[in-house]
Amino acid sequence: MKTSVRLIRLFAIAAGTLAIFAVAAPQDHSDGSFTLAPKGATEARFGYFPVPLVLSAEKPSQVVKEPAYRTTPKYGIIHIGNGPKNAFVVALDEPDNADWKIYIDRNQNGDLTDDGDGSWNKKGW
Repeated sequence: MKTSVRLIRLFAIAAGTLAIFAVAAPQDHSDGSFTLAPKGATEARFGYFPVPLVLSAEKPSQVVKEPAYRTTPKYGIIHIGNGPKNAFVVALDEPDNADWKIYIDRNQNGDLTDDGDGSWNKKGW
């Protein structure tokens, strides 16, 4: 009888110790490292990973019609998803003394004038 009580106590202590080590404190993943969470993907917090937009003065071949810009525009292409129609052309008009405008070819027809007037609420970052 004493042996079984000792085994139960030993098992309880071992289980308690494992439970303490299995519970992970929140970790900083700013260095890009990942560790397995004891409860699976429900605790995963991957955060926000921005995708940079490379801007260029060179007009993409997709653009066939443009608005009247106030400065020399900067162009870029945003890729959303991986399907056949995943590229959206962007043109930025950024004058020093007026509000900026952004034109996005949302319907992918090459016309930057038919998807809105490009207005922002205010100038700035």
